[in-house]
Amino acid sequence: MAYMDQFDRDRDGLIENDGFPDQTYDTWTVHGVSAYCGGLWLAALQAAAAMADMVEDKDTAQYFQAKFSQARDVYEKKLWNGSYFNYDCGTSSNSNSIQVRTVSLVWWTILRTSSVGLRNVLC
Repeated sequence: MAYMDQFDRDRDGLIENDGFPDQTYDTWTVHGVSAYCGGLWLAALQAAAAMADMVEDKDTAQYFQAKFSQARDVYEKKLWNGSYFNYDCGTSSNSNSIQVRTVSLVWWTILRTSSVGLRNVLC
């Protein structure tokens, strides 16, 4: 988590991409905040908080939950266009595309808050 945090260039809680294909879309560049990488970051923050809860480390759980809340608000502000989350917050022709992988965030949120629970998935 500390390694990935360095990619939060503006310290708003959400990691940014650097304008080249630095994710799994092999040739699509990503500028600034992206729905896919940002969604994975949000899921990672929730996972870190959940794992800290599992080992009863309340301070760490609260730290990651607070980072998640901050990052979630930035994600929505920068990417939500009223109908869906844009591919990224850049100005390229791809920026307002819809990518199916953004469902990762929705899936994680459902898993985190459902009766299945993270403990049953990890254990």
